[in-house]
Amino acid sequence: MKYKRKLMKAVLSLLLMVLLGACNKNIEPKELIGKWDNTYEIRTKDEAGEWTEWTTINTLVALPQLEFTEKGKILWDGKPSEACCTFTEFEVEGETITLSVPPITTGCELVNCALCDTWTIVKLTNKQLELNICDNSMLRYNKAN
Repeated sequence: MKYKRKLMKAVLSLLLMVLLGACNKNIEPKELIGKWDNTYEIRTKDEAGEWTEWTTINTLVALPQLEFTEKGKILWDGKPSEACCTFTEFEVEGETITLSVPPITTGCELVNCALCDTWTIVKLTNKQLELNICDNSMLRYNKAN
């Protein structure tokens, strides 16, 4: 009887671990909401398709602050972007951010955007966000104060 009870506990424990391990982390949109400052760090894939180490971007131009709003809008430096091919709306499901097709604005009619419309959240804490953009680069952001 003791043997059966121990075996049953072991089986239930194992089953529970498997079920918990199989769960996908579901990102809540509210965790993403807010302003994010670019850390000027990027990862890309090498010739073998493996991710490189994080590298600092050297630029003389300030990269815009990224903001995800509660209403599903994406703002760049506090306002919708007017640049061609820039996303303006988003939805979150699981670890995927699905982006709206950007509107065609004046002066962008002849631009071929060739966009991928999903970003994958690699890491999201209350201080840091790492995004996989089109499975060819990762960008890192810190939560703005």
